[in-house]
Amino acid sequence: NVIGWANYTGQPNHQVLAVANRTIIISKEGKPFFKIRMNNVYENETMNREIAPNNYFFYSIDYQEFK
Repeated sequence: NVIGWANYTGQPNHQVLAVANRTIIISKEGKPFFKIRMNNVYENETMNREIAPNNYFFYSIDYQEFK
């Protein structure tokens, strides 16, 4: 269950904002498998307008596999 990787601003702006520096650990068979951080959901990491941007979902992420 993943909670809290982004916040939705609601009215009037309707923006999706990634939570800064939030890293999610994905486990496999009880062991850390990958870590992933969501940076942005907008194309080129920029909203195309301040109110109700519509150039999403273009995920910008950082990830790393645990070895």
